[in-house]
Amino acid sequence: DSLEVGLSFNWAQKKVNYYRHEEGHDPVSYSAIVGCFNRMAKKVYHADKKGMGTESTEAVWSIARYRWCKQLLIRLGVIIYDGNDGKYEDGLEPNLEGMANPPDYFNTE
Repeated sequence: DSLEVGLSFNWAQKKVNYYRHEEGHDPVSYSAIVGCFNRMAKKVYHADKKGMGTESTEAVWSIARYRWCKQLLIRLGVIIYDGNDGKYEDGLEPNLEGMANPPDYFNTE
């Protein structure tokens, strides 16, 4: 179970040996855990092929992508809040100053 959820061989060995100790058995080695894992049958699930969607601007994925891109442009200062009715204006000239100096939360240093 440990390896199936992405834990290391060392962690799996510790869990197995803890259980074996509780049951009164001798511990197993690291190579025994690796060998057991390599002998296990692999389960591979292939994803079904699906269509890539339509070119419609009314499609749900299209609307979501538009809103995500717009949110990024707002955060980077390309689209500026105009102060009218709480809406943002599309089609404004890019704010190059905002692009050159992104907000502090984008600073990874």
